Amino acid sequence: MGPAAAVSLALRAALCFGSALAVVAVLRRSSATTRRLGLLLAFGAVLGLPFVDLAVAWRPLARVVPVNATVRIVAEALVGPVPHGVAPSLAVSTPSHAGTAEVWRVLVFVWLSGAALLLLRLALGLARIRRWVRKAERVDATVSVSEAVDTPVVVGLFAPRILLPPASRGWSDERRRTILLHELAHVRRRDGLALFVGQLACALHWFQPLAWLALRQLRRECEFAADEDVLRAGVRASSYAEHLLAVARAVTLPAPGLAMAGRPSELARRVEVLLERGAPRRRLARPVAAAVSAASVVAVVLLALAGRAPAAPAEHPEQPSDSRLQGIVTEEATRVRAAFAAERVVIVMLDAETGSTLALTDDHPERLLLPASTLKPLLVALALDAGAITPEQRFDCGDGRRSYGEQTLTDAAPYGSLDAAEILAVSSNIGASRIFDALGPARFASGMARFRLPAPRDLEAHSLKGAIASFGLGFGVTPLALARAYAVLARGGTDAAAGARPARVVGAVTATRVLSMLEGAVAGERATGKLARIAGVRVAGKTGTGDLGDHGANFVGIVPVERPRYVVLVSVSAPSDVTGATVAAPVFARVARRALGLPLDTE
Repeated sequence: MGPAAAVSLALRAALCFGSALAVVAVLRRSSATTRRLGLLLAFGAVLGLPFVDLAVAWRPLARVVPVNATVRIVAEALVGPVPHGVAPSLAVSTPSHAGTAEVWRVLVFVWLSGAALLLLRLALGLARIRRWVRKAERVDATVSVSEAVDTPVVVGLFAPRILLPPASRGWSDERRRTILLHELAHVRRRDGLALFVGQLACALHWFQPLAWLALRQLRRECEFAADEDVLRAGVRASSYAEHLLAVARAVTLPAPGLAMAGRPSELARRVEVLLERGAPRRRLARPVAAAVSAASVVAVVLLALAGRAPAAPAEHPEQPSDSRLQGIVTEEATRVRAAFAAERVVIVMLDAETGSTLALTDDHPERLLLPASTLKPLLVALALDAGAITPEQRFDCGDGRRSYGEQTLTDAAPYGSLDAAEILAVSSNIGASRIFDALGPARFASGMARFRLPAPRDLEAHSLKGAIASFGLGFGVTPLALARAYAVLARGGTDAAAGARPARVVGAVTATRVLSMLEGAVAGERATGKLARIAGVRVAGKTGTGDLGDHGANFVGIVPVERPRYVVLVSVSAPSDVTGATVAAPVFARVARRALGLPLDTE
């Protein structure tokens, strides 16, 4: 669990504890049974949150990934000057985040130490109670007399027992009956197990003051609820208070478990309540209790969902519908996997008109991929559509370096002044950063959401983090989602997955312009996508290269440009250096040639 997930879990746990304590305060005049149920559900919710997180986990279309020393942001060089297999240079020089990681490790160690100590104490307490039960003199199936206690105590989780002090042998029948009514109420409600759940949650959330306040209140409500059961059995409040005080006088040491006579302050409060209220409050009906429990389960699920970053609508992968194309994709994936010892090969083929999945192969479908520079065409489309830039506008990429304080963003070469089409052709990171600044983080995030690719929400203009997000290394996406975003451009700016009445993502003129730019990113002299060319076929596409623990080479292309038929995404992750220009683009060309029925020797 990373820092963000841990903080999210802690905040949601605090919300559970705080809400439960607030409910107890509001219901202070109602039955203690009701208040006990609310607190117990809160503790159960806190323990269940991590498991619900896993149970309701979805595979998001996008996920924010921290850009730190483990992420290599690549400036894609042109194919010509770059020998095959040579890795491009790093695009960002950033200070090491080792200090932050060290702080996180220290915090985790402190938390684990505290939790371990409290869990050990809890285990030792249970072991001590087990010894007491073994040595106690059994009276019946539920009651024993133990020399280890000087006040009535309920112990045990799943087979609770009542331990009475030796002095109980001299009690009157009325006192014995009254005290056993109280203790049997604890047994019937499994209050020992309820407190164990609370203690376990406190051990894991020992740093939360609200957790300890909630545990103290749960113990108090368990006693109040048992007191109410005694009064419901017909015992007068004044007589019961007298018995409580008599038992308390014999107490010398606090006992574990549920001791009938607890701390003096707690006992005084119980006696005060007994004498003040007299008749017990109405118990919560079983149907109502069941409804409250069901509502609590729903609340826990909502809390688990609230801890996650918002994602786009869940994608629904279709089964590949074309066996011929599936055979091509499978064969080409096998070939490239062997050629580059690739850990992951992804090839997605979509129908450009309908967005349906024609063929798909993915070695690790549970993983997201970094879109890298394949996101740049979407950035350009959003900026053009919003009027933030014009097709003729030129952007200063200077000597290939842009400073952000102590950090520097670089290109593969000093490109000078570039327009949007040229930025896509040479895959300029600095050019993309200038376009992001013109578009702004709010329009970038909302626009990516229209493409079903949510972006980080905390971006700032003229920042390195914003620049990184603008060229696809600030978040991961599913391959299918990225391919469908390109299908939007192929379909004239409409969402190909929206059915009979598709949603407009960008204008038709914008989509046509960007498609033409993508054709130049393959056919142009300075294009990074030269190796995706197919003789006699107009190809539009974009390379992308990233590194998040392995080397990732991406290419997404559309063929033929004049009447788009296929959208093809290729992604190759390998231990050796691979780039979108030198690996993914040629794989795209082979797949597209075969899909179009063209021979492979027409290069």
